Amino acid sequence: MKTIIERNYIKDFCCELQYRNYSESTIKNYKELLKKLEKWVNTPLNEITTNQLKDYLHYRITVDNVSVSTINQSISAFKILQTDIFGRQWEQFKIKRPRREVKIPVVLL
Repeated sequence: MKTIIERNYIKDFCCELQYRNYSESTIKNYKELLKKLEKWVNTPLNEITTNQLKDYLHYRITVDNVSVSTINQSISAFKILQTDIFGRQWEQFKIKRPRREVKIPVVLL
């Protein structure tokens, strides 16, 4: 069972996204991405380290084969949680975003 504090930071996170006028689907997606992270790391979101986050993102890229966009969404959700809800400096996490995939255009003859 989640503690009151754990429920409050998820609630605060959702409220923050609503204040920023994020769509309901984005809020739902960010929330799900954070839940997956918390479950995979098996650590409360407020205690996750940079290395744990990087390991999780590496797993998602190599094993789950998720897109660059999904990785960027995970980073964005985690960044908002850390900076705006927990009041931490983002620089301490030093998570760089992956480069976008270069797609070669299809030329029809």
